[in-house]
Amino acid sequence: MVKSSRILRYIIITAALLAVAVVVVLLLPRKIEPEKKLAEPDKNWSQIAAQAYAAPAKAVMLQIAEAANAYHATLKTWPASVDQLEGKAFIAIPDSVKRWWIFGMSGSPLKTVSATSTKDMPDGSLHPLLYTVETGKFIGYGTTPTR
Repeated sequence: MVKSSRILRYIIITAALLAVAVVVVLLLPRKIEPEKKLAEPDKNWSQIAAQAYAAPAKAVMLQIAEAANAYHATLKTWPASVDQLEGKAFIAIPDSVKRWWIFGMSGSPLKTVSATSTKDMPDGSLHPLLYTVETGKFIGYGTTPTR
């Protein structure tokens, strides 16, 4: 009988505390927030998509510049094309990237690496992207415009 009275007291105290908590919550002044609007679609979505599509090309362009330097260090001449770098196994460009981009290079020593999108790229063909070795900067498709 002693155990059941302790349990009963515990239940009563717990219920009383719960009731007090409910009353406190209901009586506290609430901060009424203005109706929230749904987030507007990002107005720069096309720029974000372009950056995403250009990212693999940018990575390959940096690899091409490194491969051209390695080619020159090894063979004491500058490569004439990206195909030459691939043919001599200085670089292996994934087919998934080649499906979207065509790569080129110019200069002896290397000055620029270029990429042009193909018809298979989701954003369409003929989007130019250029990497300048001297500055280490990209310009063109998928880059942030400077003001």
